[in-house]
Amino acid sequence: MSGPISLCMIARNEEANLTHCLEPMKALIDEIILVDTGSSDRTKEVATRLGAHVFDFPWIDDFSAARNVSLRHASCPWIFWLDADDRVDEKNRQRLQMLFGTLRDDNAAYLMKCQGMANATTGSASITDHVRMFRNHAEVRWQHRVHEQILPALCRLGADVRSTDIVIHHTGYLDPAFRVRKAERNLRLLERAAAETPDDTHALFYLGQTHLMLGAPQRALPFLRECRKHADPLNPLTSRLYVLLTQALHQAGELPEALSICQAGGRYFPDNPDLLFLEGVIRQKTGDAAGAETCLQRLLAAPAESRSVSMDTTMYFKARHRLALDYLRQGRHEEAEGQWRTILADNPRFVQAWLGLTDVYLARGRPEVWEPFLQSVVAVPQNGLNFALVKARLKEAQGDVPAARMHLEEACSHHGQSLWPHIALARLLLTEGRDWAAAEQALLAVLALDPNHGEALRNLGLLRQRLGTAAEQMPPASAGGSTVVGGW
Repeated sequence: MSGPISLCMIARNEEANLTHCLEPMKALIDEIILVDTGSSDRTKEVATRLGAHVFDFPWIDDFSAARNVSLRHASCPWIFWLDADDRVDEKNRQRLQMLFGTLRDDNAAYLMKCQGMANATTGSASITDHVRMFRNHAEVRWQHRVHEQILPALCRLGADVRSTDIVIHHTGYLDPAFRVRKAERNLRLLERAAAETPDDTHALFYLGQTHLMLGAPQRALPFLRECRKHADPLNPLTSRLYVLLTQALHQAGELPEALSICQAGGRYFPDNPDLLFLEGVIRQKTGDAAGAETCLQRLLAAPAESRSVSMDTTMYFKARHRLALDYLRQGRHEEAEGQWRTILADNPRFVQAWLGLTDVYLARGRPEVWEPFLQSVVAVPQNGLNFALVKARLKEAQGDVPAARMHLEEACSHHGQSLWPHIALARLLLTEGRDWAAAEQALLAVLALDPNHGEALRNLGLLRQRLGTAAEQMPPASAGGSTVVGGW
């Protein structure tokens, strides 16, 4: 064998991504193996220019089959894999370099974090552990048509799976329409896999996850419930199964069962942050403010290392936000303000925190502090969106709805890719109840950015009933929202 590391990839029509993906890696690895599954652009030409050995493999609806071709062509003792839309920043490039320098001739595999891009609605960014590096061995092969796995093969060979602090950033889901197309493609492959092996818990799990991603919790539930019947608590997917099943039940409005499932998962995984967060959210919705506070405070008090297993990188901000909302409802203004200011100390442009502080000042009924508060908002660099949202909220509180609308319309124009100004404008227009046509357009703007936004879909349906709009003119509605805790 040659040097220590082969970088293995599969790609199709990725000419725009390859340079950004491979340039930071070229000096760290010994060969690049790229399997092209049918590109019609310059993918193969760009890959060759970047030093890759390119091999053709016709697409057969099977990601594992394509990845296994890349493994067969790899000549180095270690395999490291990336997708073309993965990115390694300088900090994590240095971490990789250090890891590569410590490799020995042992039967090991290395977990790395895969962090997705932030959701436009919530700011959430998913994070998942992937085995990104392992020994090149003839019996180590990928399995499953989609959401392919290498870990089962490594476990059969007794590999020592080691954690790292390396983060790979995945950029492939920035465009909501592209995200939906990918999910629909995965759904087709998963349905095919489930037809071939009906008892395959892998297919059941990802069928449920994909329907949930597409905003259809009622369709997700049968698959997730069936998967739970066969779930092994030692399987790494099982904690995520309980999270997804709780989310689906929550979104479907089945709150008692959602709480029961969440608590059942908590008995297996008592410190799982996602389950603690969901239990807090559900208890809030069922009127158990004390129980919700206990769950969320327990989540926030957990040791820092427990946060590494969170599926949502913004969960701790959202937990504080949830606590602050309850404190505000209970008239505990100082505690609410404290939670929101703690969020802003770490994330100074967190939209909900600025809006929450605005509500605290409004609840205290002291207009003389509004102007200094506005100055504190504008003092934060690149905080123009939050300044516009806060100013609009204050103008509305003063009864100056035209001025509030003007600020929000300007924010929609200047920050059109953010959901928040569109959501705020729709809320203002619906509350005012005068310009229904403008309210309809504001709701459509929300849905253009997030087609499964539950509140926007529901409000648009109610609005069009009021206007007598034909049902066939409605955008396709889903059975629930696209986030765990939707709403305005």
